[in-house]
Amino acid sequence: MRFISERVSGVSVGADRPRPGHLHVSQLAHAAYANRPLLFVIGLEEGRVFPSSFEDAVLLDAERAGISPLLRRSSDKVEEAVYATLSRLAAASANPGIEICLSYSCRDLREFRHTFPSWLMLQAHRGMAGKFERSYDGLQRTLGEPRSCVPDASSRALDEAGVVATRLEADRRAREERGPATVSPVEGRDRRRG
Repeated sequence: MRFISERVSGVSVGADRPRPGHLHVSQLAHAAYANRPLLFVIGLEEGRVFPSSFEDAVLLDAERAGISPLLRRSSDKVEEAVYATLSRLAAASANPGIEICLSYSCRDLREFRHTFPSWLMLQAHRGMAGKFERSYDGLQRTLGEPRSCVPDASSRALDEAGVVATRLEADRRAREERGPATVSPVEGRDRRRG
């Protein structure tokens, strides 16, 4: 999946300059160049913000360090991405005319699990509060109840599709709690393993 993502990320379809009245989408490292008053940064789940660090199979990092300290290591790609992202967001937040909204998906609907905010959101929370000892628990309390198209209760769904998705999620959770089931061919009934 990472391979496909890297190949597609460089492709642009129908690219145009940012125009008033239009939505402009860009990568996080290029955020706020359009000087829009609202900047939405989405997808800030833990593990998705910055590229993964993979060593080159041909020449490992330890071997590179032995040859020359100037050779790039696998961690350099991550460090460069972190620097580019933080510098763009710092430049955007320094502009008094730009409002920044950070968000992350609280649930992975493909793997049916909860996700958590990245450390970038925690750092932003610490900076806004002016309390750099704040933890993820403090961030979660500040964020409050997640807002999702698939909420925990179907009564809070935005539309019919959300109601259906919420019920499917509840059914899946109930099946997990009951444990695996087997069907007896003779009786045709469920038998729970204990």
